[in-house]
Amino acid sequence: MDIIWQLILAASIPSAIASGAISLLFRRKEKRDDERRASERAEAERREKDRRELSLLVIKGTMASMALGEATATALKNGHCNGETERALAYEQSVKHDIRNFLAENGIEHTT
Repeated sequence: MDIIWQLILAASIPSAIASGAISLLFRRKEKRDDERRASERAEAERREKDRRELSLLVIKGTMASMALGEATATALKNGHCNGETERALAYEQSVKHDIRNFLAENGIEHTT
């Protein structure tokens, strides 16, 4: 009977050690995978935020161009500039600088 217990112990100890080692490796892999997924989620959220901000800046740029065109047309029609053109030009320059700053912050190459 004593030999049976020795055989059982001899077989179970290495298998317990192997099982423990394998479970530790799997936990490490799961932790790395979780960290990678969290990093990818954060990067995707940042990109989505930047995409939304760029879309808003494009819309603002379009509106600034339209305001400047409208002010110029009104000034030509009336034969004089009554301040609308200066305000539209200031607005357009402000939006242009906002767009340029956004592109520079995000490392996007641009001209002008």
